[in-house]
Amino acid sequence: MAYILSVNASIIADSGGACPPPASDTCLARMRADLVTATAAACVVACIGMGALANLPFALAVVLVEGLAGLIPRGIRLASAAGIGLFLAFVGLQAHVGVGLVGPDPATLVTLSAYARTDLEMGACEGGRIIHFHPIKSTMGALSFNGFNRSEVWVALATLSYVDVLDTTGTMYSMAEIAGFVDARGGFEGDYVMFLSSAGIKEGERTGLTALTVGLCFFGSMFFAPLLTSVPPWAVGPSMVMIGAMMVRTALDVKRGYAAEGVPAFVTMALMPLTYSIAYGIIGGLMVYVALRVPDWVVEAVQWVVKARRSVGGARNQVAEA
Repeated sequence: MAYILSVNASIIADSGGACPPPASDTCLARMRADLVTATAAACVVACIGMGALANLPFALAVVLVEGLAGLIPRGIRLASAAGIGLFLAFVGLQAHVGVGLVGPDPATLVTLSAYARTDLEMGACEGGRIIHFHPIKSTMGALSFNGFNRSEVWVALATLSYVDVLDTTGTMYSMAEIAGFVDARGGFEGDYVMFLSSAGIKEGERTGLTALTVGLCFFGSMFFAPLLTSVPPWAVGPSMVMIGAMMVRTALDVKRGYAAEGVPAFVTMALMPLTYSIAYGIIGGLMVYVALRVPDWVVEAVQWVVKARRSVGGARNQVAEA
């Protein structure tokens, strides 16, 4: 899980973050160190809090999400884990936050790049410092609510909230499938659940002690900001690829011979890495599932109506005879 410290800082720093345009290298470096500290602090609070209060060890979510998640068909739930795994592997293979093995191509969208844009000397720590607590400066309190009087902001907020619920739902059920907590009806017990990685679950993580330990490790990482900001992408990418490889295992449980389950599952797995979104993968899978099941639902509805009419007719005949 430690890879998130470098990956999160790199992704946000690439966007420019709080640095005024054009962002200077000095500002980006300072902001990257801020983000490492902020990410570590957030993980400390989340891991220790959920490890002490939660009662199911597989994802950070509340029971309110379970009602929505229970409506997702089994095949799409299983495919979500594999799709997230492919998504992580795809990110880990790219140049910005991965090994740089694949890159953009105008003809085929992606192609083999083989470190064409990756500097293998990025791993050196600037200034020679490895242990140092970096206080958050440039990103502390860098919030603005001036645009909340515009309708576009509220539409974007509602959209992102909806997408986040789907992302959380897919991750939650992926971890549940891997941990073996999902019952035959697709549900599970527990009011609050904690966040653990699929790799850890496969090694036997089942209690809050693991989350507490991870939280303490994140706390220790706050004092290694100079080292973590200097971790090159090609050192983080392999861990993401390995996590993705382990998560793809759930695809074996999909009933591939049953089109109403196999096809939506495939669409879910394919769209997650190709659209760069867990939510889009789930939405696409649900749309295909509904399209394939509509004829069955129509037939079932007609059969139900016919059966109901026969029952009503039989009851009337019995009353008439009486």
